[in-house]
Amino acid sequence: MPRVNIIHAGFGGDPNEVKFTYLDKKNEVKEEICERAFEMFNAPLELLNEEDSMIAVAYRTEKLRSLSVGDIVEVDGERWLCKPFGWQKEEEYLKENPGEGDIFMRKVENVPGVSRSIG
Repeated sequence: MPRVNIIHAGFGGDPNEVKFTYLDKKNEVKEEICERAFEMFNAPLELLNEEDSMIAVAYRTEKLRSLSVGDIVEVDGERWLCKPFGWQKEEEYLKENPGEGDIFMRKVENVPGVSRSIG
């Protein structure tokens, strides 16, 4: 079972501070684990299955904000950056965008009508 750490690096957060940890009993593919985390920590509880709802309740009990663009989902030590569209390994993102690691600190083109949503 993969160990999943949630890191609120977006909005200028600490990219090394783990805010929440859980074990993923459903998935092995890291991108699927990231998508599941995004859904659990954003969707209304009534839209989640029982297992996901239990994890989401534990997360929300800690009074944590939703998982957002710029945050990191670490799966068994491999860090994945939440982007406006999908996920990217943090190390690849940092190679492509040298300098400040916070995705919100960059000059990014604002495209009207584009945002992450729960499918």
